[in-house]
Amino acid sequence: MNHLKDRYYGKDKFWRYLVVSLIVFVGANTIGTIPLILVVVVKVISSGGNIQMSGVDFTDLSSVGISPNVSLILMLFPFLVTLVLFGIMLKVFHSRTISETVNGTKRIRWNRMVAAFLLWTLIMAGNYAIDYFLHPHNYTLQFDLWPFVALVLISLLLIPFQAAFEELFFRGYLAQGLGMWTQSRWIALVIPSVLFGLMHAFNPEVKTYGFWLMIPQYIYFGLFLGIIAILEDGIESSIGIHSANNIFLALFITFKSSALKTNAVLEQNVLVPSKEFITMIVMSVIIIAVLSYKNKWRWKMLGRKIEKSV
Repeated sequence: MNHLKDRYYGKDKFWRYLVVSLIVFVGANTIGTIPLILVVVVKVISSGGNIQMSGVDFTDLSSVGISPNVSLILMLFPFLVTLVLFGIMLKVFHSRTISETVNGTKRIRWNRMVAAFLLWTLIMAGNYAIDYFLHPHNYTLQFDLWPFVALVLISLLLIPFQAAFEELFFRGYLAQGLGMWTQSRWIALVIPSVLFGLMHAFNPEVKTYGFWLMIPQYIYFGLFLGIIAILEDGIESSIGIHSANNIFLALFITFKSSALKTNAVLEQNVLVPSKEFITMIVMSVIIIAVLSYKNKWRWKMLGRKIEKSV
């Protein structure tokens, strides 16, 4: 088991993780947001200054006349900057590469990433097809060919960077650090999952439906991906599932308070968070069962201590 194996002695001090995290997130929120700020400022100036910057909702830039596709690009660009910074900081502070953060080796298993991506896409498509058949009145068709074509390109090109960074940071980097310090796979699973959930606390859907209704869903999603990462001994499948989840929602399903407000094919008129949570649990059980059988997982690894390198 390579992914969480303790082999970075001397490079696993807490201060290194703190400095890397601060540099990466500060960089994302400064360099990464420059295009967003510039576009908004230009829009405000072109409107004759009638729009106050303090009143701009940066989760919904339609309020300043920016199209959903351009908004999506501006929202995703910081993740590209973050991923580049993260790769550099890994090398500088930990003498580690991106691939070693993915699975503890120098080789990324792309086939597992692609297989998980396709399987989760199929499961999500089946779920929403059934729901659309049972509740067609709850969906509004808003398909517009050319904006959708642009959305497909944007989603396929940029969303994987967003999903990859989040998986690398939470299921890779933090899990490896916590694993080294505690020798416990359970701690390496639970703490990053909780932090992953809390990272979404300012999403618009959390504001609409409430912290205690939405954040547990994000924490569960993190736990689900974390379990897969531990049993797969790497985060390739987690990256594939996370990418598929966000791309599918961006392309096909949106709702008024979604963090991914796009020109999706369908808009869901009424979202029932408790129903969505139950659905997520069912879908996660299905894909875990399939991957467990396909890749011959050893479930006893969850309870084993993380090995120390000699």
